[in-house]
Amino acid sequence: MDRRVRLAALLLSALLVGVVAWLTLRPAAVPWVSPGNLQPLATLRAELDGDPRNAAATIGGGLLRLAPLGVLLPLLGRELGGTRLVSLARAVFATGVIALLLEVVRSAVPSRVSDVDQVLLAAAGAGVLHLITYGWLRTRLLPGRHPGNDRDGPGTAGRAGGGGSRGSGAAAARAGTIPRRPGGLPAAPEGTALRGSGVRMGPGSDAAGGPLSLR
Repeated sequence: MDRRVRLAALLLSALLVGVVAWLTLRPAAVPWVSPGNLQPLATLRAELDGDPRNAAATIGGGLLRLAPLGVLLPLLGRELGGTRLVSLARAVFATGVIALLLEVVRSAVPSRVSDVDQVLLAAAGAGVLHLITYGWLRTRLLPGRHPGNDRDGPGTAGRAGGGGSRGSGAAAARAGTIPRRPGGLPAAPEGTALRGSGVRMGPGSDAAGGPLSLR
């Protein structure tokens, strides 16, 4: 993959994380804040039990906050980070770690509290966007690799081709004919042994009927 693409993905990832950190970690001018949440899915259940519009805003904002990392993080690695499942796992894990660090720092900011559900939503958003765009990215950036070859590692096709060439050369050598001497024994270069014959060509012998040395 082109280095310019990887460099652009790195810069965009850093810019995205910086913007999200600035929006998330700046103090908020509010009279009170709700307590932090360390119980998974507790905030989501509370939001769904309340106003649907607030729930949609909370869930949608959490999914979209770091979702672009599902596209940008695979661009940082070779071959888009591996197969579809491997690349998905790496993108989701890295996004979750970034979101977790932001929530840990957020707990130290006045008028801000940490929420574990925001980590889950951020990782889920990156995973969904990765699943949507992975095939398109692979087609555009890795045109020589087909979806059916995702399990193959880099260079597998080259090794298979090389092995096929060597195999075909060996088969051709085995299928070749060996000239035979008038007595029925196959001729061989000087100093080489004939397999299965027990006869070795001695120095000074010729193909027409020179002396043979028995082993």
